[in-house]
Amino acid sequence: MSEPGSADEQPGNRFATSPRTPHSADTDLAKRFLHGDQDALAEAYRRWGGAVHALALRFLPERTAEESTSRVFVDAWRNRASSDPAHRLGLLLLDGMRREIVHRRPELDHDEAFEAATEQAVLRALMSELPPLRAAVLELTLHELTAPQMAERLGIPTHMVRLELGEALASLKPRGGGKP
Repeated sequence: MSEPGSADEQPGNRFATSPRTPHSADTDLAKRFLHGDQDALAEAYRRWGGAVHALALRFLPERTAEESTSRVFVDAWRNRASSDPAHRLGLLLLDGMRREIVHRRPELDHDEAFEAATEQAVLRALMSELPPLRAAVLELTLHELTAPQMAERLGIPTHMVRLELGEALASLKPRGGGKP
């Protein structure tokens, strides 16, 4: 049962609080992947294949995008021993696709539209790791809404918006001091 005044009890609150530690499921998947668990490879493909393929489709013909998506996963699997476990698996795969696209289309290297699309894909991947309320607050922040506007839209108190935003930003910081 929720405590009186908790986020779960607020009228109109569409989000249940989650005991999930940020990144816990993805961290576990990455560890299994890096240790050679073939089930983790299949799970990684289910989890990240759509995002990796969608990025490829923006810049490559369909058949090439399919080949490139497969290649990125195969390369990540083959090179997993040299991967840094502190890096997020989804970002590793998206970065692999970015390199694959530039390999196939060198003119896109340093192209502003390409860089923006890649950054958007990375941000979406990071947001997908967050609990639903944090992801929703971060999404609304990108639309330049104020905390009171977000609170009204989400049906939660303003202080919860600020708390969730702070937690979202903290969880997006790079692991191990490197890139996210």
